[in-house]
Order: sequence, then structure tokens, then C-alpha cells
Amino acid sequence: MKKIVVAWIYQELAFDSEAEVESYLMELESKKAVYAIDKREGCNLVIRKKYNNNNFPRKVGV
Repeated sequence: MKKIVVAWIYQELAFDSEAEVESYLMELESKKAVYAIDKREGCNLVIRKKYNNNNFPRKVGV
């Protein structure tokens, strides 16, 4: 039988402004979402978000 050990949702997002990025991050915080920012450059954001009730490593490769 297989068992999922770790899982996450990987997203590359492009926003119209940095204010929109901040608003999105504040929304995640208000929802108490578990996530990690892998890369942030201006209006572009690469994040990983926890998927269902699976374990979520803060650093990839750990």
C-alpha cells in the first residue's frame, strides 16, 4: 500500500503590482495557511502551500 509522506501545491504567480503581492500574502496569513515562499522578485512569487493534511517541509530536500 502506498502512503503519501509529504505533499504540497507549487505555484508560480505573477501579479500586477507589489501591493497585490502583499495583499495576497496577508490573505494567506489571515486564513492561517501553511506556506513557504521559495522566490520573490518584484511582482512575481513562487510559493509552496500545504496540501490537505500531509506533512509540509519548510525547506525542500529535508
